[in-house]
Amino acid sequence: MSEQPRTDDQPASGLRNPQAAVRGVAMGVLILEAITVLLAIAPISMMSGITGTQVAVLVGLAVGCLLGCGLLRRPWGWHVGTALQLAITLTGFYQGAMFALGLVFLLIWAYLLRLRVTVSRPARFDH
Repeated sequence: MSEQPRTDDQPASGLRNPQAAVRGVAMGVLILEAITVLLAIAPISMMSGITGTQVAVLVGLAVGCLLGCGLLRRPWGWHVGTALQLAITLTGFYQGAMFALGLVFLLIWAYLLRLRVTVSRPARFDH
């Protein structure tokens, strides 16, 4: 079987739309983060107590993650996602475990930002 030459209209990754693929993964991360933040409220309240304002902030950030999924179609939506990652990490001041949770999602988000840049570059074929 011989290899067909690559034309300029074919994506280098083999995907029809690599940007949409990365956006889909980022949406999945934001949805999982929203679920995780909501599920973290109960243990945090049992361990250290949490005020109504703090619960409202966590619920607001979870809702922001869900709304951020729709914003990823716009270039500035990725900035909103980054701001959400930083905000969730800063909720570690309520409870130290939130620093760990926020840091994990922040690292995943940083990887996705790097992947987004990588798939937007044209492929190099060094044959």
